[in-house]
Amino acid sequence: KVERRLAEEMEGLKRELEEVRHEREKLKEEEELMKKKLREMDDMVERRQNELENFIKVEEELETELQEVKKMLEQTLQQRQVDEQKWAQAKADLSGQLSSKTQEIQSLMRDLDYSRKSHEEMICEMEQ
Repeated sequence: KVERRLAEEMEGLKRELEEVRHEREKLKEEEELMKKKLREMDDMVERRQNELENFIKVEEELETELQEVKKMLEQTLQQRQVDEQKWAQAKADLSGQLSSKTQEIQSLMRDLDYSRKSHEEMICEMEQ
């Protein structure tokens, strides 16, 4: 009777041992699956981090280019203002020269007109 009870307990323990082994096997499989998922997540995080770093790098390059373009535009605007000032000065100078020449021509025309009248008067006097 004791032997039978021992045999039954032994069978029960064998079944429990088999269940524990089976459970352990399942846990190992789950652990491997979790490790695989963790590696995939780590890879994904690394890719995202690389993408973010690349994005930041591109953003910094674009910001640098933008600053260079702004600087060039400011220089162009300043040069344009200088050019406009030069043109305005040149226009004023030419306008002054034109006015001076116009006055000179008008003076010469008056002198010529006066000389012509004087000459005509002298001719008239000589004819008389």
